[in-house]
Formats: sequence, C-alpha cells, structure tokens
Amino acid sequence: MAPGPATGPAAGLDAVLDDLASRFDEHRAALADFVAIPSVSTDPAHAADVRRAADWVEARLAAAGPLEVERLETARHPAVLARWDGAPGAPTVLVYGHMDVQPPDPLDAWARPRVHGWRRRT
Repeated sequence: MAPGPATGPAAGLDAVLDDLASRFDEHRAALADFVAIPSVSTDPAHAADVRRAADWVEARLAAAGPLEVERLETARHPAVLARWDGAPGAPTVLVYGHMDVQPPDPLDAWARPRVHGWRRRT
C-alpha cells in the first residue's frame, strides 16, 4: 500500500522541498547573487558590501514567510535576526550562519574568479 499524503510537520517539509524543486533555477540564481557579494568583513574597503549582504539576507528572510526580521547594528557590521514564535511550547531551534566571505589572498590560488556564482560539474 502506498503511503498517503504527509501530515503535520512532514507536510510542511514536503511543501518546502516541492518549492525548492519546482523553482530550483530561481533559487540557485538568487544564491549566486548572494555569493557574488564581496563581503570581506576584515577589509574596511568592503564595509558597504557587508551591509549589502545583510540587506540581501534581511530581504530574503522577510519574503520567506511569517518571520519577525530585525537588523542588529553593531560597532562594525550588522547582524540579521529572524524569529518565528508560531508554535508555543515547541522546542527552540537556532540556525546560525554568516554573511561574510574570506579575503581572496593568495589570488593566484583561485582556479576561477572568486565570489562568482560558478558551479563545478561533478
């Protein structure tokens, strides 16, 4: 007997996976745009790029659904926090990521242009 449609949290995961599959090229292009931002946080010359990366993350989280999105300004670079309190009593899940990239040095070690959305074929 084939399983029926997913219910509960599994149904939500199925919806996310279906969206990723049906809009794969769109999601990949958006991610390539993000990766192309030269947000080297250790280089003051790229402070505006780090802010642009924060703008990208903030906008994507705000568009993702019922999240409370907040930009936290710090002495150097902004942080972006998103919160969803839609399941009172449920366990808390923390997802942490960063939006800066490593400095490019040494430049001659790169096989392709850095901070560029190219994809290696495997």
